[in-house]
Amino acid sequence: MRQDMDFRKVLILIYIQTYEVIIDINEIIDLTGINYIIVKELIFELNYDQYIYYDESLRVYKMTRLGREFLHSHYLNKIKLEDLQTASLGPDSTKKFHIFIPKNFHRRFK
Repeated sequence: MRQDMDFRKVLILIYIQTYEVIIDINEIIDLTGINYIIVKELIFELNYDQYIYYDESLRVYKMTRLGREFLHSHYLNKIKLEDLQTASLGPDSTKKFHIFIPKNFHRRFK
């Protein structure tokens, strides 16, 4: 099992853990602030690495057993996306919430 995962991929896995599926990647873009092209690439890589899969019948991405095991092995299996949201006090009044990413969070996965 891979231990050095990009934290943006971890956020996507937590998103799926919270909502069970990815129906519209625009929700991920809005919540994380990651640009569209990068989100598409991250989803492709997660799918390629078999952390998620595309359910043809429902037309959604779902998490695989490997994805759940990864989150569990990093003690993230009980985290919901709402746990990472904080009220936005920044200049963009259109965004009510954003994802709080602690300093050096990316080092946890290397």
